[in-house]
Amino acid sequence: MIKAGIIPIIAEEKNSLIIDLTNVAEKIRVDENTKSALDWFNGRRTPDAGQMLKGILSRLNLGTDAPRIFRARVEATAFGVRVIVERFVEEGVLVKIV
Repeated sequence: MIKAGIIPIIAEEKNSLIIDLTNVAEKIRVDENTKSALDWFNGRRTPDAGQMLKGILSRLNLGTDAPRIFRARVEATAFGVRVIVERFVEEGVLVKIV
């Protein structure tokens, strides 16, 4: 049984980890070896739903660390959001905030 007090501790550690990964990832130089992810990796389902789509992380090697994977996932998510918003705007849907 999980004690009720453990949930806030887990959430705090998770937030700390994301902050730490962000601080390191934003300093990574972008070049031809930059890791990349397909934006469907996070489950983007709109505007072009494709239930058979698969996720991709590319340019990984045994030395790939967590901040590089984190950066690729964040960039992929941001790109996916942009595509969704652009499609909504094309279809006449007003997008006020993301």
